[in-house]
Amino acid sequence: MLKKLMKKLWQTLTFLTVVPVMIPFALKKRTSDGSWVIGGHGGRARMDNAGVLHEYIVTHTTQKSIWITENQTIYEELRAQNHDVLMRGTLRARWALLIAPAVIYSHGEDDVEVFALFLRRLLGRRIYLNHCMNHLKAGEHYTPQAEELKGVRHWLFSFLVTDFDHLLACTEKEKENFALSYPGKEHLFQLGGGAHIDNWMQMRQLTQEKTIVYFATFRESKQAQTKLHQVIKAITENEELRNWLEKTGRNFVVITHINSTEHELSNVKITAPFRLALPNELISLAGHSEAFISDYSGIILDYVATKRPILLFPFDLDDYLQDRRLYVKYTDLDFGFHAQTVEELIALLVSERWKEPFTNPRARWEKLLFAHDGPGHVKDTYNAIQEIVEKAYK
Repeated sequence: MLKKLMKKLWQTLTFLTVVPVMIPFALKKRTSDGSWVIGGHGGRARMDNAGVLHEYIVTHTTQKSIWITENQTIYEELRAQNHDVLMRGTLRARWALLIAPAVIYSHGEDDVEVFALFLRRLLGRRIYLNHCMNHLKAGEHYTPQAEELKGVRHWLFSFLVTDFDHLLACTEKEKENFALSYPGKEHLFQLGGGAHIDNWMQMRQLTQEKTIVYFATFRESKQAQTKLHQVIKAITENEELRNWLEKTGRNFVVITHINSTEHELSNVKITAPFRLALPNELISLAGHSEAFISDYSGIILDYVATKRPILLFPFDLDDYLQDRRLYVKYTDLDFGFHAQTVEELIALLVSERWKEPFTNPRARWEKLLFAHDGPGHVKDTYNAIQEIVEKAYK
């Protein structure tokens, strides 16, 4: 704890004292052919739109890029692969950020620098990718809490909301959704988003294992978290479900959310054929899964790209909508069966009705969600950013 505190104090001190000295030199150093700076998940992970874009760049292009992270494992892995990577908050990372012609992030400006909001008008083109599909749960200005703010509180909230020079959307429908969360910034939206969708579409070719994956959205309040844990406990201790899993040779995997920082499920005894998995296993497990269960996570819509069964399990929908908004009515998600209680979910599973393909609704949703019915999304993102940089530094 003391070591972390000292690190934060040092980063704050150097930002206040050294970065102001760097700025005038960096502005003269910045060129269109410089390295793009990329980060995601507040420095914790390399995945989603930013991670997929970075992998595409280092694998398929000659574009120079630097990944910014706070994760030591990611840092060491990228260094071992001879890719440019820097630890967030270091002077080298801050210099790279200041001279970069493009600064790219998936969750927010702090993906690449904790104090990035104080550098907004001093950086290269700031390109916000969003981390996944923006079609289900809304945020930023499109929440009940944000709409109640007035005066100074509203100004402060607006200042803290993720800022950008360009926001890349996958489709026109996604641009419409972004307009609700970022009103007044519609002129900054453009097509070219959804880089990570290629990975989900490629999962169609992967071998399916007899595994059902359950991934629940992170709950903000302690009360909501407790309710979720009770639901997980009820599922994993249900004898009818256990017997069905064992009889059919299936596994049931519960994946924890990256924002879960405590051992919240320590009171839940999970044994085979049930298993608890870490967030970094999500993509691998989903890629080989037979079916996917979730509630409000955007990954529900990512999983549509796999053409595999989806079970929608919004057991606390009314409570959830007290604090969040959805871009669509939940009942309009008609590409899979709905269950609102543990009993309904288990009945769906053991009956195996969830295998129904929902062919027509899914085809309609695929046209709404994706720019291509196959690879091409990450290339769109790369080309869009190239064009942005070329225009900005003519």
